[in-house]
Amino acid sequence: MTFVRWLHQLWSSKLRPAFSLPRPCDWGALAIAVGAYAAIAVPIGFSTGILKRKVADLPAWRIAAGSAAALVVPCFVEELVFRVLLLPTPAYLQQVAERLSQNSSGARGYLVLIGGAAIIVNTAIFVAMHPLNAVLLRPEARRVFLNVWFLVLCGVLGVTAGTLYLLSGRVWGPTLLHWFVVFPWLFFLGGYAKLRGEE
Repeated sequence: MTFVRWLHQLWSSKLRPAFSLPRPCDWGALAIAVGAYAAIAVPIGFSTGILKRKVADLPAWRIAAGSAAALVVPCFVEELVFRVLLLPTPAYLQQVAERLSQNSSGARGYLVLIGGAAIIVNTAIFVAMHPLNAVLLRPEARRVFLNVWFLVLCGVLGVTAGTLYLLSGRVWGPTLLHWFVVFPWLFFLGGYAKLRGEE
């Protein structure tokens, strides 16, 4: 397969569906995912010090600019890589499940099993990326990126975002979920100081 054909196949099988407009049900799934993540992360975060009521010492325009930038990096870029590129598409999972069950009516169990396994492996890679990033690229962030509770919350985010992707086949839900997590933590819950090694 030539590189051009590979790119065309990648676009048609993964990227084009992922960039499709969200359906009404996708917004409902996103709202449930945000609520579920918050219900887990808020008590863990405040009890372990990962979250703290602390506004970043920045002018309002920099917070606004940082909010927009965070939507692209890390949120969109990481979800594109970890969820869209590294997870199988919902359509492919359905095909595999039907092939294993030999009929469409028995495919649901296989679909949940295979999808769950894919999310677990994907989340393990996503979590491992953070300590690696701290060691290789951001030594000032080692204290937070090597914190076990921070990594637990990364794992919860990975599972939730992976589930959203496998339900919708689109990148937008996981991206917005990621942003709803990163933006308040970074600028209003102490994350900015932690990433700079100030705490």
